Amino acid sequence: MNDHRDPVDAPGLVGRGALWAELTGLLTGSPTGDAAAAVLLAGPAGIGKTALVERFVGAAEAAGHVVARTRGRAGMAASPFAALRELLDGSEAVAALPERQRDAVEAALGGAVEPTDLLTLRLGVAAAFEAPGGDRPLVLVVDDVDRIDAPSFDLLLTVTATIVWNQLPVVALFACRDNRLPAELADLVRVVTVPALTEQQAERLLDTVAGGGGRADRLRLLERAAGNPLALIELSRRGDAPAGPVRLFVTAIEALPDGARRALAYAAAGESRISVIAAADPGITARQWQDAAEAGLIEVLDGWVRFRHPLVEYAALLVAGDATERDLHRRLADVVPERYQALWHRASAAEGDDPALAAELTATADDPAADPPTALRLLELAAERVPVDERARVLLTASGRAAAIGRVTWAARLLENARTVAGPDPEPNLRADLLALSSWLETVRGRPVAGGELLRQAIGAGGDLRVPVLALVVVTAGFPSFLLGSPELDHSVLDGLGRLPEATGGITLMPQALVAPGPEVVEAVRATPDPVTADDVVRGVSVGGAAMLLDRPEDSLRLVRPGVQAVLEGTAGAVFLTAPGVAGWALIDRGRWAEAEQMIVPLLSSPAAAEATAIRTGAYAQLAVIAYARGRTAAAEDLLAQAGRQLDAYDIPAFAIRLRWARAGAAMAAGEYDWAYRLLRSAAAAEGVVHGWQVLVLPDLVSAAMRAGADATKDAARIVEQVGARGGWLTERRAARLAAARALLADEAPPVSNARALPGDEAPAVSSGGWPLEEGMLAVEVADRLRRAHQPGPARTTLLDALDAFDRIRAGAWIARAEADLRRRAPAGRTDVLAALTAQQEQIARLAAQGLTNKQIGERLFLSPRTIASHLYKIFPLLGLTNRAQLSDLVATADARE
Repeated sequence: MNDHRDPVDAPGLVGRGALWAELTGLLTGSPTGDAAAAVLLAGPAGIGKTALVERFVGAAEAAGHVVARTRGRAGMAASPFAALRELLDGSEAVAALPERQRDAVEAALGGAVEPTDLLTLRLGVAAAFEAPGGDRPLVLVVDDVDRIDAPSFDLLLTVTATIVWNQLPVVALFACRDNRLPAELADLVRVVTVPALTEQQAERLLDTVAGGGGRADRLRLLERAAGNPLALIELSRRGDAPAGPVRLFVTAIEALPDGARRALAYAAAGESRISVIAAADPGITARQWQDAAEAGLIEVLDGWVRFRHPLVEYAALLVAGDATERDLHRRLADVVPERYQALWHRASAAEGDDPALAAELTATADDPAADPPTALRLLELAAERVPVDERARVLLTASGRAAAIGRVTWAARLLENARTVAGPDPEPNLRADLLALSSWLETVRGRPVAGGELLRQAIGAGGDLRVPVLALVVVTAGFPSFLLGSPELDHSVLDGLGRLPEATGGITLMPQALVAPGPEVVEAVRATPDPVTADDVVRGVSVGGAAMLLDRPEDSLRLVRPGVQAVLEGTAGAVFLTAPGVAGWALIDRGRWAEAEQMIVPLLSSPAAAEATAIRTGAYAQLAVIAYARGRTAAAEDLLAQAGRQLDAYDIPAFAIRLRWARAGAAMAAGEYDWAYRLLRSAAAAEGVVHGWQVLVLPDLVSAAMRAGADATKDAARIVEQVGARGGWLTERRAARLAAARALLADEAPPVSNARALPGDEAPAVSSGGWPLEEGMLAVEVADRLRRAHQPGPARTTLLDALDAFDRIRAGAWIARAEADLRRRAPAGRTDVLAALTAQQEQIARLAAQGLTNKQIGERLFLSPRTIASHLYKIFPLLGLTNRAQLSDLVATADARE
């Protein structure tokens, strides 16, 4: 006997030491891999996944974790929320949920026929899993996850997404066969393959189950088992049986009496309740179940049948044959009490085209009481029973519904099936519909280039598309067109718009704002009423995007707010996913960063956004832009690193422009002008990118370039003229930014407000209602030029206005920069410490130094207390002070010197 021992064994298992360390890392918080809190065990049948799962559950319970577990099995797919009921059975956390979430979860657990709001249910389930953990995270365990019912799987995807993104204190272990990996789950978590046992490990396992035996017999067993633990155990028990675990169980089932074989076939056909099987076939008695149990193939407990291993179930159907299996499904369909399960059995029993059954499946899928994942499964079954020329449309409908609830991977699979059925040359309108949905899926998965190319194909299909189809294609093109800034795609969108009648209403305003903006588009956006109905809310998200692109943030917020609210409340489908992003950019530009974060952050845990990589990456990009603007560069980099786990935000041109602009702003505040110039040059002159946002960076590009040297200045001038030469209509904001860049190149001091110019004032003003960060940055540049032009008073006033703007939005780095500039630029006419103040400011400072309150100072000077507070706020940084006590000391020192 080989006495070699592996360095580490899993508890109660031979070998598996490395795997066990990885699994226990889930419990200790130190696992490897990107998806650190969730693992999917994969491997062939019999390789030992279930044994590892059982040991893991034991270790978790011993460590004090609450464990919620279930296992997929035959028939569960036809019983909506069956797995969820097992996971939350008896959970007190459900009763403690907020009312709407509690009602939704209880309705699902109770099998209510009333419609259940899917997204409220998703939030409720995630919260229910969070609550029971206490000081330790709850442990979620699902074996044979590929076999659980579709509604439960949808909910588990939501839970897993929030686990993976570190927003839910739960650890999860899933397991399934390697040839049945659920693609959506495999994309989210770390997949760990369970390998075959080594030769030495297999020999040690054989010792534990077979005892002695001749060396030749041992070698033969080891060769036949090929490192598969189940095969090794069964072979050693059954003797010279055919090789392979499935064949082992087939042989065992074939040795049973006819009645026992038939009983097993009923259970394998998707019914675990002995009472229901008896109703379908009264000839199945307790004797048959006892025979199967004595053969070691099943367990019977409280009237339910459980297969010892999924391969037993599979073998039972192999022995029964297809014809017998269909007959069993027909019999079960007549006796099962559940509507969906009966329909599933009928569909499983059918052969060939069955239009009547397909119509019933479709009608049931359209019933509002049907939960969306179950409805999708019903549509898939319906597609198998309609004539082949109708199949693509049914699958396209199912794909669209999957996309609408955020099941992007499932939608993509359904759509691929639809394309396959449609063939290489489908009818033009069907082809355009397929391409439009394909494009949307590609784009939200972070592949906008591929999505844009699909839309170009659809638009270029010719003039035989129906107006609604062409409008759908053009509207869909708005998203990748915005992300890419691709002249080729923009041209295609413009061509599509030109072929649409003017009566298409507001649905095309988003693409119009991108490729054909103008006063008439602005007026149409302004005239769009506030959303009221559900259709209004959908339209509002699209038109709100147009408003954001047209630099009308207040209209944008007005129109998208209901869509954003739906996302925040968890009641929004994927159609609303762009709403928080639209609102986010509008609020970021307005300097309302805290509000922006309140809209953006929930998107990262939105159930509908779990598989929408581009949407999530955009949210991280927006949070990074805010962090840069606040001067928190390290935090911004951390955010981008989190986003980069799935998609580098810099791979999306629109995001790259905003990120480089924001990063350059932080560099300029720190005086790193060479670095800022390189960043801004990349933003404004990216190869192959023509985007409206590039105009916005031009003044900062010029400011940075003129400090980076003559060559950089010449290059910046070329880029400004290149961007300006594109022509076309510009929003007021963009026109002002272009004019400011040209004025800076001409060594002039442009107005710093995009909203208004103030000719005749001694210094340009910083608008309090415009675009505070970009206007404040421009004001700092203008103040520097005024100082060099020997206009210290206007320079100081401009800097103080900029400081006000920076303070309102808490732009930390720029506040420090403006304060430092104010201290350096004190007038040279006086040498005392109060020289930086105007006469009025000095008067206020002296009164404050005497201990007077703002109200008392205001009464003496006939000013309001608020005005006094504003003046003091400006005075303190000018003098390098932070409080009144320091001011008193400083004034006393100045007076003593005089």
